Amino acid sequence: MSLLSTSAGASIAEAADATGVSAHTLRSYERAGLMLQPVDRTSSTHRRYSDADLAWIRFLTRLRWTGVNRMPALRELGIGFASPMFSSCAG
Repeated sequence: MSLLSTSAGASIAEAADATGVSAHTLRSYERAGLMLQPVDRTSSTHRRYSDADLAWIRFLTRLRWTGVNRMPALRELGIGFASPMFSSCAG
């Protein structure tokens, strides 16, 4: 079952409401390269979050709740990042 109201994906405001984090936090996750894939954009460059993006954001939020330091923990799990700045973290 889809969490999104449209097939085009959720806007940043809808994603913030759906995940319980602020739009600022969503932008921060993307800037830090914590998203598994680049967030889709409309032709006007507005972010559009997929169901998979929302599920991943919820996972990151749960990690934060447990006090896990996200970056080292995710690297240890072998999870890749979309941001080129993390390409040196592989292997």
